[in-house]
Amino acid sequence: MATDRRNDSGLVRPMFEASEQRLGRRIKRVLADTGFAQVDDITALSSRLEAPVGVYIHPPKDRTDVKPETLLVRQRQREKESQTIKDWRQRMTTNETEAIMKKRGRIERVNANFKNRGFGILLVRGLAKVQAIALWHAIAHNLASALRLRAMAASAA
Repeated sequence: MATDRRNDSGLVRPMFEASEQRLGRRIKRVLADTGFAQVDDITALSSRLEAPVGVYIHPPKDRTDVKPETLLVRQRQREKESQTIKDWRQRMTTNETEAIMKKRGRIERVNANFKNRGFGILLVRGLAKVQAIALWHAIAHNLASALRLRAMAASAA
């Protein structure tokens, strides 16, 4: 959905819930960009009572060009984090997670195609118009993908 927010931080939970509702089934894993979720979102999704969700969102990279005092403050803050967040941070360093995160490359191609087709800068005003253009781009992408897959299937036969 289109939004007038400046960034998408904290939008993973509403997107996740809307996706589950549209699909009519539980989703087992979330794979998203850094910054799309806040710590509260990761905690809520990872510790759902009905069905915990595997959250695969890289934590922001730690800057190393900061004062030692800042590093100590960061370390103290991390010590106070919940066990769920500590487990998530640990899981995000494994080889298995890296293999899962490589799947994000599939969607990055879609994002690049959207920008190449003029979706980077919108010349309309209002959320309804932005939403309409986003849906048109999605339909165009799906049709182009269907045509490409149909051509591949025909050439393989």
